[in-house]
Amino acid sequence: RIPEEKIEVIPNGINVDEYDIEVDTEAKRDELGIDHDSFLIACVAKLQPQKDHETLLKAYSDFQDEKTTDLLLIGDGPLRGELEGLADDLGVSDSVHFLGWRDDVKELLQTIDVFVLPSRHEGMSNALLEAMASRCCCVVSDIAENRTLVRDRKDGRTFNTGNPAHLQQVLRAVKNDCKFGVDAFHRVEKDFSVSSTVRQYSILLENNCE
Repeated sequence: RIPEEKIEVIPNGINVDEYDIEVDTEAKRDELGIDHDSFLIACVAKLQPQKDHETLLKAYSDFQDEKTTDLLLIGDGPLRGELEGLADDLGVSDSVHFLGWRDDVKELLQTIDVFVLPSRHEGMSNALLEAMASRCCCVVSDIAENRTLVRDRKDGRTFNTGNPAHLQQVLRAVKNDCKFGVDAFHRVEKDFSVSSTVRQYSILLENNCE
């Protein structure tokens, strides 16, 4: 019942400075049992249907070439057993690492090559904001909420939602030219940082006090 002209949307903001950290990436990979030269893909998301890890696993299963690749699934949830079974059926269980809940996600984001969010629907994803603030090369499903953050070929890449073949194609493209991390950081710093959110609230209050 509120008129549309009285509604103002102010997005989430994160403290980008928290993600400006130095990490011994080789030591972190040693901890995970992953080769230093492996191309490392990660997804940070609860293991539940809306996150669509199935599409990611299917895309990853054909994403094998002369260079070692590994996939980190960071998070836990009701589909863990089913997804572990799928990884086994696809023949990739040796290189898919189910890490469960972690308290070192910031360090892990500094260690990976590509962050993937394959969700079928989302709010504004804090995990994606954190990956962008960490200067990750981000590949996300082509849903409206993800497009709010990632503009295809500007701040990262999008792929057709639920389409493993297209995700695999995009992963191969960014593997050869993974250049979006710095642009992703500047996108968050400018429009989705805490300071940006505070500024938008201040403008809203000023406009409504006139």
